[in-house]
Amino acid sequence: MILVFAIGNNMHINVVSRFGAGIAGFYINGYIVFKSLKGQSLPQIAKAALRFILLLGFMTIISSVLLSFFVNLSSLYFILAKGIIEIVLAILSFFIQKYVVYSFSAKKTQHF
Repeated sequence: MILVFAIGNNMHINVVSRFGAGIAGFYINGYIVFKSLKGQSLPQIAKAALRFILLLGFMTIISSVLLSFFVNLSSLYFILAKGIIEIVLAILSFFIQKYVVYSFSAKKTQHF
């Protein structure tokens, strides 16, 4: 809601909020939720970061298109439409992150 009043443009708010959440999400999902970045080399982490950025960009485009559709064509309020869309995309994103973004073909390096 702060962004709504500060920026005033719903599509800009969508992009800013998704990328802001993405920065924290990469760390939290990689190290806490999936625990797959622990013990990985810098190139492996960079590979996961690239996959995450591509997913984030794709999801942001999908979110923006759906928001535009629902707000402009169906008269849904921005906050309601964004909430519904983000819940659906969060579930989809969880599985893509689990099986694609934080999936490594090489075995994790163990540090003793």
